[in-house]
Amino acid sequence: MSEQPDRMDLGEFRNSRRRKTDNLLKEDHRDLKRFFALDSACYRDATADGGLDAKTKELLGLVASAVLRCNDCIAYHCDQCVAVGWKKSELLDALNVALVVGGSITIPHIRTVWEVVEQLYDEQEAQANAKTAGKTLAKVSKETTKSFEGKKRAPKVPAAKPGTLEGTKEQRIGARSG
Repeated sequence: MSEQPDRMDLGEFRNSRRRKTDNLLKEDHRDLKRFFALDSACYRDATADGGLDAKTKELLGLVASAVLRCNDCIAYHCDQCVAVGWKKSELLDALNVALVVGGSITIPHIRTVWEVVEQLYDEQEAQANAKTAGKTLAKVSKETTKSFEGKKRAPKVPAAKPGTLEGTKEQRIGARSG
């Protein structure tokens, strides 16, 4: 599949996001660190306390990001939603809620959501195919090794000394032509 120039480079997005966050947090600003900790805690599973599970919270984060029209947030929450197992049909239904809540101004951002979601599913499929191909290659390699282990090898015939008539006819011919 050829890379489309206007598609988001997900690897670059992930690396850039991590680099920028690390760069900001290295300043050791107490309130910034507190907010980042609060943000992380917000998406944790709270079912033990009667709250929502992490999967649902990621979907809510995606809907809110679409309504707020933040493409970086959209890419992040798309990545998280696909990672936790939301199906395309479920994501489409959630995007419908975002559209109804946010109005037509969210349409360009919903398009972005869908493009990123499709890239993420393509990425998952490619990883699954690579994993399957690796297992198939390992299986074929193992079978090939087993088939050679069971066969007797022809005895090794010592090479004739150069300039002598010792050895087989093939060895003598080989010695002259080499």
